[in-house]
Amino acid sequence: AISVFSAGLMGRLLIGKGDFQFFVAGGPLVCPVNIALTGSTASGGTTLTGSGNFSSLALGGQAQVGLDWHLGDTFVVSPVAGYQLAGAGSFPGTLSASGGGFSGSSSGQLEFSTGTNTIYFLADGQTPASGDRPLQVDLSGVYGGVQISAFF
Repeated sequence: AISVFSAGLMGRLLIGKGDFQFFVAGGPLVCPVNIALTGSTASGGTTLTGSGNFSSLALGGQAQVGLDWHLGDTFVVSPVAGYQLAGAGSFPGTLSASGGGFSGSSSGQLEFSTGTNTIYFLADGQTPASGDRPLQVDLSGVYGGVQISAFF
């Protein structure tokens, strides 16, 4: 399970006057990313199950274009379209595992296997397989929506 929370600051340049104003906006973006990983592996008749939480921080930016529609002096409805650029990498954490008489935990990070397209845990001090790399999550992309503002 992957959970992400985004927070940012936005500067907005309004174009025109009246009840309808176009705008362009942009600013920095911070996205804490948490991955809750559970899994199991079987070898020689023994099954080992594990779980852990791994976190990283994505830094980036965002840009928007839209239209402010002023409904009187206190309400504004704003359809927007935008693009955000943010990515997180290197997800350190601790994995707890048990099974076949074994129980323990180990620190490490999440890796991505390019050969099998799978995510796996790599304990500190271990060497990843050739071609594998630390897991990266790309949060970049186009978005749209409607913002509603009320002024009192």
